[in-house]
Amino acid sequence: MAILPALSLSGQRGEIVPGSYVPGRAAAAYTGRWQPMHNPSAAAVASHTELSVTYENRYITRELSNKMVAAVVPTPYFNISAAFNHFGYSVYNEMLAAVGFSRDFGGWRVGVEADVYMVYLSPTERYATTVTANVGAQVDVSPAVTLGFSMFNPCFSAVRSSPVQNLPVTVAVGVNWHIHEKVDWLVELDREISTLFHWKTGFEYRPFDVFTLRAGVYGADYAIPTLGVGFSIDDFRFEFHSELNPRLGVTLLGSLGYDI
Repeated sequence: MAILPALSLSGQRGEIVPGSYVPGRAAAAYTGRWQPMHNPSAAAVASHTELSVTYENRYITRELSNKMVAAVVPTPYFNISAAFNHFGYSVYNEMLAAVGFSRDFGGWRVGVEADVYMVYLSPTERYATTVTANVGAQVDVSPAVTLGFSMFNPCFSAVRSSPVQNLPVTVAVGVNWHIHEKVDWLVELDREISTLFHWKTGFEYRPFDVFTLRAGVYGADYAIPTLGVGFSIDDFRFEFHSELNPRLGVTLLGSLGYDI
């Protein structure tokens, strides 16, 4: 399973940070709900406490799975968000813990997040740990358009192992067009420093208050389509997201949330 470290640390930000159910993975300007460990400013939209558990399986391989728990708690001054994610299995695994603070200033939102990253090196060396950050902002430039920006690992943190393993530094810029009260169109460009730009786009359609349909595509040198649905019953919500990588296979993500 030597593919695990290669997929993770030498990949994109998405290989360390768990995925989201946003269409096309275009989460920078998404305002529906906060996507844990993506743009931290989006947590400012929460008006009540939100809890969620998420499971993501990459390429129908149990060893390439993310297991995450997350919460957002509003306060009179700012919203507090927290998340913990575990990737991998006993022989190789990574853990990412995050605590963030965000605030809505009326038409624009900012957020900062502290992240602790741990990677299992070997039975003798055990875990190596480093600390990094995630920052972001969203601006409603009009009732129909929201701009989003986020940057993961702006301090260029690295895992002090042998050899040194650099964490990815990723910048994302996105636009969310609310083209109808029931339809959003998301477009995003992001780039991990020294690699290709990734383009992302997708649509979210809410025909009913209890049902959401999502479709999108993202990629760099080839396209990866995404498809997902969301259901809500009272204070519970369930999100299902799927992707088809033409080279590696299918990724499936499910998230169960509860609003207090």
